[in-house]
Amino acid sequence: MNEWIRNLHKNRIFSLLVWLIAIFVAIVMLPNTSNLVQEYGQPQLANNSQPMVASAIQSKWGRNVSNTYNVTAVFNNPSGKLTTTQLAAVDKTMERLAGKEATYGIKDVRTMETNPTAKDQFLSKDGSTEIVKLAVSKDQGSMNLIAKQLDEQIQTTGLNTYVTSPEIINSAASEKISQATSVATVIVFILSLLIIGIVFKSLIAPVISTLSMLMMYAVSLSIINNLASRTSFPYSEYLPLMVMLLTVIYGLIGHFYLFRSFKAQLVAGVDRQAAVKNSIRSIRTFTLATGLTLAVIFGGFYFFKFSTLRSMSGLAIVALVTMIGVITISSIFLSLLGDRFFWPAVDGQPKGYGFWNRLAKFGLWQPAIAS
Repeated sequence: MNEWIRNLHKNRIFSLLVWLIAIFVAIVMLPNTSNLVQEYGQPQLANNSQPMVASAIQSKWGRNVSNTYNVTAVFNNPSGKLTTTQLAAVDKTMERLAGKEATYGIKDVRTMETNPTAKDQFLSKDGSTEIVKLAVSKDQGSMNLIAKQLDEQIQTTGLNTYVTSPEIINSAASEKISQATSVATVIVFILSLLIIGIVFKSLIAPVISTLSMLMMYAVSLSIINNLASRTSFPYSEYLPLMVMLLTVIYGLIGHFYLFRSFKAQLVAGVDRQAAVKNSIRSIRTFTLATGLTLAVIFGGFYFFKFSTLRSMSGLAIVALVTMIGVITISSIFLSLLGDRFFWPAVDGQPKGYGFWNRLAKFGLWQPAIAS
């Protein structure tokens, strides 16, 4: 029994189990990043700034419109001035919507009819556009849901209609940033895969490296997202992108030195278990110094007042997770695979591994066919 446990420890199986548990928990508990970006991603001003004071007043100013979003419904005639029939159609649409106030969380409706003295605020100078001001409860849901519901309800025959508000605009911008971040994440991880593969002339090394960095990324992002959703931890729309970039850049550098050292140990004829230990020992000081330095630097951003800068403090968590991951994750596979980790080459020359070697020889024998 003791021998079996020693073998597990020797092959770093316990480390693998810990990381598998960590990645499982991270994925299960990972809050939706897009929702976090839309809800918490916008820059937050100081509490004593005029916009924040005004927002606080608005949220409590009573008249049944506290804790609401200000939403503007727009009715536009693309052909010119609104006709009497079209104006009547707008009124009819709003009457229909007023009958569903409870369904859509509408607390207040202000139109040209209810505010005749402020007609110029609801009707454009050229008479082609009429707007209606709505106060919608924040309990109704996200801005995307509110906008979608109201867009469907204000459709009027012969008119272009849509709803808008600062929150809707910010939400749309945040959604685009989230989509761009997802695309960038895929591209960057593919590039990291190619870089390690080209440098070490291997098929297995880049797969393990990328898998390791994906695990670090998922764990780091889960920790940060949970902190943002459960506490007052600052968040920004660019934080997921920064998490990914730091994980990949720091992870690539750490893996490069680790793999290079391990390869040199194998070429020198060192046993694979000893080679793993020596390789970790050779990069340990550099990895720890770099990780702790980055953690301190990024942690210092928490003391800035501007929320976008404060959110960068989350990268301190990324630095620590990546520092631990570089030393512990890939070394599991180094220990298990040995020289096969660099298949089909170890010292820069192809190894005689069956199909790969025969395919290379066939290509040299029949270059025209192989090409």
